[in-house]
Amino acid sequence: MKNMMKKTFINIALLVFGSLLATGCIEEYGGVGEPVDKVNELAGTWKLASVIQVDEDAVRKGFPAFVQTMDITEIFDYTDYTMNLEVSGGAPSSFTIDRGNSPAIIGITSGPWTLDNLQAPTQIIFADSEALEFESYLELREGVLNLKFTRYQTNSKGEKSAFLSYRYRFIKQ
Repeated sequence: MKNMMKKTFINIALLVFGSLLATGCIEEYGGVGEPVDKVNELAGTWKLASVIQVDEDAVRKGFPAFVQTMDITEIFDYTDYTMNLEVSGGAPSSFTIDRGNSPAIIGITSGPWTLDNLQAPTQIIFADSEALEFESYLELREGVLNLKFTRYQTNSKGEKSAFLSYRYRFIKQ
């Protein structure tokens, strides 16, 4: 009986000591700061800096990295491509695109633009018809815009899967 009480006391003491250690190590965190106003951060002129073509099937199958991606920026001279996004009253308004000698990323060069969600967008939509996905907007405050376009194919069972995507990296001018 005495041995059992001793073990219980030791277990309780260890539990209390462990709890004190755990609570003593918690640091106060000041938060993550103000949310990014994505609409106003997108306003301005963006120059295309790079285009990476991704073989989504090779990625899915785990092929080596050199097979999965290819930088096609210089091959097709995408560096001429600029996009101007205008904002009016804190809301998306119009866009213009100057392709120069670059291939078209979207088929239109001007019109209205919008976001699918103003606080947490997943797509930027041009003229209510063509869209590019946000690959990330984490660098938006630093003047970097990462967009993505994905091509899909449908197999004989009617299942849709990505087979090719393009990652566009724009730098704010």
